[in-house]
Amino acid sequence: NSFDDVDTYCSPEKQFKLMKLCVDFYNKGQQALKEGASLSDIRELGVVSSLLKARMDVKDDEMPKLDQLDKDMQEQFKSISGVKVSN
Repeated sequence: NSFDDVDTYCSPEKQFKLMKLCVDFYNKGQQALKEGASLSDIRELGVVSSLLKARMDVKDDEMPKLDQLDKDMQEQFKSISGVKVSN
C-alpha cells in the first residue's frame, strides 16, 4: 500500500514472516476444525485482528513483534483445541 508509511516498503524477512504466519494460521485452523472447534471459535481468536493489521502495524525493525504474534497464535489455538461441537 503506497499510502501507508509502514507498508510502502517491506523487507524480505518481514514478507516471509507475515506469509508464514498466514500459512500457520490456516493450518492450525484446519486442525482445530478437525478436532471439533467451530468456525466461530476460530473467528473469535484475538490474534485474527492482529494478523490482519500486522503488515501495517509492525515496522521492519520490529520483527520481535511478529515472533510474539506467532507465540500468541500458538497459545490461542491451544485454548480451542479439542473443543467439541455442541448439538
